[in-house]
Amino acid sequence: KNLHKEFIPNYQLILSELAASNILPDNYIDDLWEYHKVQYSTQLLQFFSIFVSIAARLNVDKIQHLVTLCVKPNEITEAWLTFMGQLGERIGKRNDDKDSFLLIRDSIFPIAFPQPSPEQETEEQKAAKEKLTLTARDSLILILQYYLTPEELVNFSQQLGHKCNNPLLFFQLMVQPVSSTALENEGYCKELLTRSIDYLNDSTEGHKTIYT
Repeated sequence: KNLHKEFIPNYQLILSELAASNILPDNYIDDLWEYHKVQYSTQLLQFFSIFVSIAARLNVDKIQHLVTLCVKPNEITEAWLTFMGQLGERIGKRNDDKDSFLLIRDSIFPIAFPQPSPEQETEEQKAAKEKLTLTARDSLILILQYYLTPEELVNFSQQLGHKCNNPLLFFQLMVQPVSSTALENEGYCKELLTRSIDYLNDSTEGHKTIYT
């Protein structure tokens, strides 16, 4: 059933308290997740916020169950992708369940960097796909800083470098990870610095991102 949006803050408060007290059963979370299939699109993100509140206070041994549900929506939408960014940020700040966080990050990544569209796609389909791609990238920017060791930062940065045809997007995605995790690979530091200088020399856009 559709939850009345005015009651959602109450659900958030009550269910997060039950989660903190470890008396929120998995089967209740399962049943609650099923309701996302029948929510109005205009209030879907607000409905998803209930799960962000639960995730903030749920015992660590129950996090993966919740996340496994949440990464498998009935439909991939902008609301769900925004929710993935919010949930990923919440799990990232907890800093106690890397595996669950990676489920979230890995669910967003292919949408942020999709395969080329088939020729038979209509302009409307391409536009809808582009909206999902941009929303997924916004969510990635929120969460990429979490659960990265210095070595993983280098590996992930190189992976992004191969995926990103847009240099500015690459730097936008890397701002927070580089700010929060030390880059200990001197060779790669020099490579990033060279790329940054080349971009500044070749482009008049996005300089603030580089200076950050």
